[in-house]
Amino acid sequence: MPDVHVGHAMDRKSRLQPAIRQIEFGSFLHGSALLVAEPAFEPTRIPKKVGPFMRHRRLISQFANEKYRHRAIKCSMQAFTLGTLLQFADLMSPIALMLGAILSPQAYLNGIATCVPEHDVHRFFLGYGASLLENDAQRLALFERMVALAGIEHRYSCFAPADDPRGGAIDRDGTSVRGSFASTATRMRMYEAAAPELAQRAVDRLLANDDRSLITHLIVTSCTGFSAPGIDLELVQRCGLSTSVERTIIGFMGCYAAINALKLSRHIVRSDPKARVLIVNIELCTLHFKEATELEKLISFCLWGDGCAASLVTAEPHGILLESFHAIVAAERKELMSWNIRDDGFDMVLSGQVPGAVRETLRNEHPAILGGRPAKEIDLWAVHPGGRSVLDAVERALELKPAALAASREVLRQYGNMSSATVMFAMAEMLKEPSGLLGCGMAFGPGLTTETMMFRTA
Repeated sequence: MPDVHVGHAMDRKSRLQPAIRQIEFGSFLHGSALLVAEPAFEPTRIPKKVGPFMRHRRLISQFANEKYRHRAIKCSMQAFTLGTLLQFADLMSPIALMLGAILSPQAYLNGIATCVPEHDVHRFFLGYGASLLENDAQRLALFERMVALAGIEHRYSCFAPADDPRGGAIDRDGTSVRGSFASTATRMRMYEAAAPELAQRAVDRLLANDDRSLITHLIVTSCTGFSAPGIDLELVQRCGLSTSVERTIIGFMGCYAAINALKLSRHIVRSDPKARVLIVNIELCTLHFKEATELEKLISFCLWGDGCAASLVTAEPHGILLESFHAIVAAERKELMSWNIRDDGFDMVLSGQVPGAVRETLRNEHPAILGGRPAKEIDLWAVHPGGRSVLDAVERALELKPAALAASREVLRQYGNMSSATVMFAMAEMLKEPSGLLGCGMAFGPGLTTETMMFRTA
C-alpha cells in the first residue's frame, strides 16, 4: 500500500476514542480502509511499515483541535462503509467468477469430416525401404521386424507410387528417382497442386448441408507445405466462403497443431458467440520421403501418411464441449524431435527416445493435465497416434486399460501418422459416444511439446 498523506496532529487522543474504535472496526472488516485527508491539512508521510490499526490511530490523533472532531467521525464512518463494501465484494467475487463461467458462452466442436487420398502406399514404401537394406541382412531383418510391430496396415498418399518398389522411380510421374529425389521447390509445387484439392473434399463433406456464408473464421494447420497466396485463400475460393472471413494459418508446429487450433477456436467463440470457426488440418507427409539408409530414418518414413480433417467450432451446444487446455514443453528433450526445411525437402528427426520422454512427462504432469483427477475417472481418450510405441508410453504412464486407446490405435492402423490431422481422426470417433462423458485429448511434437485438452461429450 502506498504511503498515506494526512494532516499534522497534536497529542489529545482521549476525546476521540469513539472515532478511533469505529475506524478500527472498519479496518477489521477489510484489513485497512482508505482515508483521504482534506486539503486544508498540512500533509505528513506515515511510513509503510506502520500497521493499519496504528495508522488510523495516528490519523485520529492528528485531529487534535476540537473543531475537526466531526471530520474525524465522518472519516471513521466512511472507513466503516468502505470496509463493509470491500468485505462484501471479497465474499461475492468467487460467486461472481463462478456465475461468469456458467453464463459466458462455451465452445463446442460440432462436427468433423475426414478424408485421405486414394493411393495406399504403405506396402510400396515398406518394399522400397527393404530394397535399400538388401545388402545388409542384419539391418534388413531388424527393419522388417520393427515395421511389422508398428501397428500400421495402410497409409495414403496424394502421389501415385511407381509399379515396382525396387525399380528406379519412386512415384508414377518419375518426380523422384533413386539418386535424384525432388528438390524442396518441386515438392512445394506438388503441395500447392494437391493440398487444396484434398482439403476441399474434407470441407465439402463437413459443410454439405450448411450455409457457408455464415462461416466467420478459417484456421488452417499444416507443416508440410507453404505458399502465398496460400491454401487459406484457395479454400475461400474453392469452398464458397465469404471473402471477408477471418483467416489464420498455424504453420510448422507439427503433430500438435490441431490442439492449438481448437484452443484458438475456443477463444474466438467465447469472445464472440456468433462466430462459426472452420478448422482445416491438411498434411501431405509422404511428400517428404527421402532416400536414406539410416535405420531410424527408414523406420520413421514408414509411419507417415497424407490426410485432412475439417471441423466446425461454434457456441451451439452439441457435439463436444471444449473445456480446458494445457501445454507442457520439455525443453531439455528438444533434440529428440525436429522438423527442418532442407534443400531436398523437409527433414524429420524422430528419435527412438521419444516414447520414454513422453512417458516421463505424463507421469510428472498428469495432475495438471487432468485437473487433479485420477486417470481412471476419464471416460474417453483421443491421443495422437504418433506411433505404436508412443501410444504404449501413454498407456503405461497413465496406467490405462488396453481398451482406453482403442480409437487412437485404430486410426494408426488405418492411416498411419498424418501429423496435425491425426488426432482429429481420433476426435471424430469421440463424436459417436453418448453425451456426458469426460475425455482427454493430447498430441505431441517438436519442443518436446505435449498439447492437451479436456472435453466432454454434449
